[in-house]
Amino acid sequence: LETLGFATRLEEPGHWFEPEEVTWIETQEEHEKYKRAAQHNLILQYFRYDSCVFVSKNIKMLMTGERFVPELRGEIAYEHLHRYHIALEYVQNKRVLDIACGAGYGAAFLASRAVHIVGVDVSKETIEFARRRYGYVKNLEFQEGSCEAIPCETGSVDVVVSFETIEHIENHEAFLQEIGRVLSNNGILILSSPNKQTYTDEANHRNPYHKRELYKSDLHALV
Repeated sequence: LETLGFATRLEEPGHWFEPEEVTWIETQEEHEKYKRAAQHNLILQYFRYDSCVFVSKNIKMLMTGERFVPELRGEIAYEHLHRYHIALEYVQNKRVLDIACGAGYGAAFLASRAVHIVGVDVSKETIEFARRRYGYVKNLEFQEGSCEAIPCETGSVDVVVSFETIEHIENHEAFLQEIGRVLSNNGILILSSPNKQTYTDEANHRNPYHKRELYKSDLHALV
């Protein structure tokens, strides 16, 4: 269901309530019907014929081309999901920051192993979407903030994940300084960015959402 855009969670009840504890009675007629069933030990039949259905709300995000959303398929989906699978082995029991987290799918994925994870994005609309869709993940939070002013305390995270972000901003140096500030002394940065040589030059392609692309040597020197 989650792959189709539904906010989905698995609940394992610690206490199994008796029928009398969970009955929802709206009318006097229904109350009388319930009492008769209870008196004759027909509670199960009562519930069988008067069941409630809980419907999960379909939560999807508009596809603009600027950011990846979980509903996309094909090569672009493989590339985005592959990066988070690589990061998964580094976040076990760590405090994690996913900067420019977008729709929040990656942060939610890493939360399966991280002790705590913060997803930060400059878009208020995107953060609100991520909170609605992944609000059930207890060790995950989303905050609005920019790459040049990350809303995290100094030295408060062990791993920073930054996928396909740096090419969308002008001031790369300020971004990396902020990452250095929020990382702990033994922290790890996992960063990806398209190689301008193959992504733009050789493919004769221009991405209107990219402000400052880097060649591989430039990114290596910068980091």
